[in-house]
Amino acid sequence: MRLKYVFLMGALSIFPAEAASRSNLLLVTIDTLRPDHLGCYGYKQIRTPNIDQLAGDGVRFKTVVSQVPLTLPSHCTILTGTYPAYHGVRDNVGYKLSESKTTLAEVLKTQRYQTAAFVGAYVLNAKFGLNQGFDDYDDKIEGSSNFGPIVNLNQVERRAGEVVSRAMDWLNTHPQSPFFIWIHLYDPHDPYEPPSPFKEQYKAKPYDGEIAYTDRELGRFLDLLKQKRLYENTVVVLAGDHGESFGEHKEWTHGYFIYDPTILVPLIIKPVEKEMTGRVVTEQVRLVDVVPTILQLLDLPRSSELQGLGMLGLMLGKQRDWPRQAYCETFYPAQFGWSPLMAVRRTDAKFIKAPRPELYDLLTDPGEQTNRMLQRSALAHELKANLTQIESTYSDRNASQAASLSLSTQDLEKLGALGYVGMSRARGTGETVSPGAADPKDKLAVYQMISAGSRDVAAGRYHQAMPVLQRIIQIEPSMRMARSMLGRCYFQLNQFEQAKDAFQEILKLLPQNLDAQFYVAACDYRQKHWAAAEAGLKKVLEHDRDFSAAHLYLGFLYQAKGDPNSALASFLRVLELDPENEDAHAKTGFLLASSGKVKEAVPHFLKIIQLNPQDGEAHFNLGVAYQKLNQEELARQELAEACKLDRKYCGRGEKVVPPGNEDGVADFYRRSLP
Repeated sequence: MRLKYVFLMGALSIFPAEAASRSNLLLVTIDTLRPDHLGCYGYKQIRTPNIDQLAGDGVRFKTVVSQVPLTLPSHCTILTGTYPAYHGVRDNVGYKLSESKTTLAEVLKTQRYQTAAFVGAYVLNAKFGLNQGFDDYDDKIEGSSNFGPIVNLNQVERRAGEVVSRAMDWLNTHPQSPFFIWIHLYDPHDPYEPPSPFKEQYKAKPYDGEIAYTDRELGRFLDLLKQKRLYENTVVVLAGDHGESFGEHKEWTHGYFIYDPTILVPLIIKPVEKEMTGRVVTEQVRLVDVVPTILQLLDLPRSSELQGLGMLGLMLGKQRDWPRQAYCETFYPAQFGWSPLMAVRRTDAKFIKAPRPELYDLLTDPGEQTNRMLQRSALAHELKANLTQIESTYSDRNASQAASLSLSTQDLEKLGALGYVGMSRARGTGETVSPGAADPKDKLAVYQMISAGSRDVAAGRYHQAMPVLQRIIQIEPSMRMARSMLGRCYFQLNQFEQAKDAFQEILKLLPQNLDAQFYVAACDYRQKHWAAAEAGLKKVLEHDRDFSAAHLYLGFLYQAKGDPNSALASFLRVLELDPENEDAHAKTGFLLASSGKVKEAVPHFLKIIQLNPQDGEAHFNLGVAYQKLNQEELARQELAEACKLDRKYCGRGEKVVPPGNEDGVADFYRRSLP
């Protein structure tokens, strides 16, 4: 079908010359992907034939700026077409995209698109808000569980092969068009451990091996589109969410600084129209521009909320008045009490707002090695003013508060296993970064120490982490994160008095810190100081009624005190806030079943098994429930599976009459209280 391009209301749009069905959309985001490590961007030491072919079939953008070098906030920008100051998600830890913000999936749902997402890591779990508008949001990582303190990488990420296979299964069972499929592939993220044969082929460059493997797996999905004759009528967008640093400016991985290695990403767009095949756009563009461009290509109206610009004019070679500057930021240093960093980048210069600001001439100094603030003060002043204007124009004053999310200890440790350090809540009242906060450049060594400590905590190596955290506290006595992590180490080691002391030290610095208040109350609970624990938990909930961990521990407390009705109410509240909390499902199921509401208990046991198929207790309790409901075959299957998973359940489900159980069915197994 031949398409023609016209201007409408000042923006380029596509209108079909004849009636036809809507184009499909495939969005592929590859985590931690540097453009200079792809063949189509000129890198000769790797084979990425599928991505290279995609670039040949469409348009490649030479210089693309990510607005944040962190996975969750960057994807929020990609999928909403808005800046972080507007959507409110400034970091991977302590945030959730507010339901008040509109995602691309929500827009396409109004146009009767089928929508499905397949993500490769826990950092994009549905609980963080990007599931809005998707009919199916596949974030299940087999074996993931929030029961037990130790988190392994296979609980928080999955390989590209699995993600792509799930997407292929969906496409094979949803033949109707139009569709919007988002595939997120996490493999290039640290640690770099490609599977064979890429492990051997790229032994000296494992990061490249991960990219080559990802390319192969993506190729399987593109081949399926072609086999189904869908490729030609599918707009395909491939983007990195952020880059990666390999020691540039002494930064390893990403998130801490906003130099080019971590904020420049690849972007390839294959339209349905072949007129743009093989083109390269040399103007600097931004990830915030992706959604407006997709809407142009799908001939859909631009919403008033969008802050990026449609790039169709650039793709056609018909637009020359393109904005010269791009904004980027990182609020990751603020997790540690240090200053955030904001920057405005042009193709010729870059200004970084920091306690010690930086200005780089990118034409003569692309590696950003020589700070030109003194020599080019007029340019620095101009770019600083531009940055201030961007910050004021594209912000929502209430966005960060609306996006604030309370995380459980297990959430923190899952994110920590991925390398993301943070507190359980975004900074709120009384916890804003002070104007005199330290420059991240001066705290790099401390940051590297706490990153290492966080990984040890996530892996359950508490004894190994504690000396590192104690050393950090000596260097940075006011760093609440180090004290919080140290307190969590003590807590997990059942050293509750020391844990309580650590959190009380935080309260001396920040009396309103709800995390510390919660842990002090949790320590009181674990020490059977019931009155103090109850008062402390209720105080936390007075300030934040959605603090799910406080509701959970209040449920534990009521159950320990012999008040099952209040306990059940608390656990049900947890499930309203966190529908995948295994402990709350286990307690709710047990309490319902024990009170004779066996049928109502079954969905909770099933949910636990869905979340964690290896949970023997859930299989056992489900088997007992089926016995009580006279569903003998299902009972036999579940009890056998429980026995297979854990020998302690073997024989417990036999139909013998335990004392006080006249119906002749085994008792439900009660998960012990913490």
